Amino acid sequence: MAERPGRGNERRARRLLTGSAPSDKVCWVVGRVGAILLTTDGGAHWTLISSPLSEDLGGIRATDALHATIWNARNTKSFETTTAA
Repeated sequence: MAERPGRGNERRARRLLTGSAPSDKVCWVVGRVGAILLTTDGGAHWTLISSPLSEDLGGIRATDALHATIWNARNTKSFETTTAA
């Protein structure tokens, strides 16, 4: 998903809370209501990843483009993901 400058993107950015960048090309970002975004090309394109939680996500620790551990904002639930980049 390529982002373009504009008011809608600013609104979406406020919904993003934290991220993890295991390399200069790969970055995962999580946020409100289960938002998970992934880039594998240094931010040129972003993919929206489906989340098993619909609540605010509070943290992420990624090791590469395929593996990340994500937890909710209250730190009471977590899950690991593997995804095709």
